[in-house]
Amino acid sequence: MSRPSPRSGFTIIELVLVVLVAGFIAVALYQVHAQHRRFNGWQQSRASSHDAMRVTSSMLAGDLRETVPGAGDIALVNADSLRVRSPAGFGFVCAVDADAGRIGLNRFVGGVPVDSGDSVLVYASTGWRLAGVIDTPSPSLSCAHGSVSPQIELELSPASTENVPVGAPMRVFRSQSYHVVSYDGQPWLVRSSVAGTEAIVGPLGVDGLRFRLLDELSNETTTLSDVQAVEIRLVVSSVELSALGARRSDTLTALFQTRNR
Repeated sequence: MSRPSPRSGFTIIELVLVVLVAGFIAVALYQVHAQHRRFNGWQQSRASSHDAMRVTSSMLAGDLRETVPGAGDIALVNADSLRVRSPAGFGFVCAVDADAGRIGLNRFVGGVPVDSGDSVLVYASTGWRLAGVIDTPSPSLSCAHGSVSPQIELELSPASTENVPVGAPMRVFRSQSYHVVSYDGQPWLVRSSVAGTEAIVGPLGVDGLRFRLLDELSNETTTLSDVQAVEIRLVVSSVELSALGARRSDTLTALFQTRNR
């Protein structure tokens, strides 16, 4: 008499246990993956904030390095707004039309185009003269040496071009303002000039931008002739690694020396 063969396969209980274990493993893997993505996003957010803060520091250093506070190159409009007049270019006068108030420049070196609203410091027979740029027309003058067109032509007032000799050096300055503007309900640090407004870094945290003018003893001062340095405190808000999406703030405090002479 033959014996019945044992039954192959899984029981219902075994199948349920396998499904439960697989489900637990899938949930655990998903949580690890989601946490890894949040952590990577947080790291990228922090890295972007730090890079933007370094760029901001570099921009301010470039604008403040050659300023002379006693000559009006710096103005603290508010605690979170600073206006700076910084060098934008340098060249030599190669043509002068005093009647039209036009000056042609050659061998011009500068990081930005010259625009109406910028200012120039030009050497005349009576000494250095400060003037405002009215317009930047297409070159129509001819340089005194070589009969070539100027690299840049500026329209000033006739009085500003009087007694300016060919070969005189000229420096171009641009007034720029660092302040806070709201984008999509979030505060951002921006830089504004006659060329327009550009966003630099944001969103900022609470009291995210503060400027202080300091004297040689690092005391806060409002007397421009005593200013030796400008302190900036920048607070940038970034997304923190949290299920609640809380925000964390990174703070940059930097001190920039002025030329002051």
